[in-house]
Amino acid sequence: MTKKAFSRKEKLFMFGRRISRNRLRVKNRKLILSKGNDEHCPKCGCKSSERTGNMAEYPQHWEKFLCRRCEFMVAEIDNSPYISCWESPDDFGLTAKDIGLTKNEWDELSND
Repeated sequence: MTKKAFSRKEKLFMFGRRISRNRLRVKNRKLILSKGNDEHCPKCGCKSSERTGNMAEYPQHWEKFLCRRCEFMVAEIDNSPYISCWESPDDFGLTAKDIGLTKNEWDELSND
């Protein structure tokens, strides 16, 4: 089974334009400092995500939400409510550099 290669025009329609790295860091920093919750990927800024579907037997519920562009895990459900990467950035492998925070700001958020 081969994968279909998409043209640039189709990719632009599906994912939208990439935002610059600096603009993404500023957006991430504002979001994390305001304790907000957004559906965009912290790595590439993409707003579309793909669900894996339930990956466990019936009484259990385990599902991942992956970014369509870079396949970073944006959120997860594991027998609990929806947990976004913005609610617990350490669990999703985000660092201060990815979000655009200084080391002191990151330490303050980790202590809360």
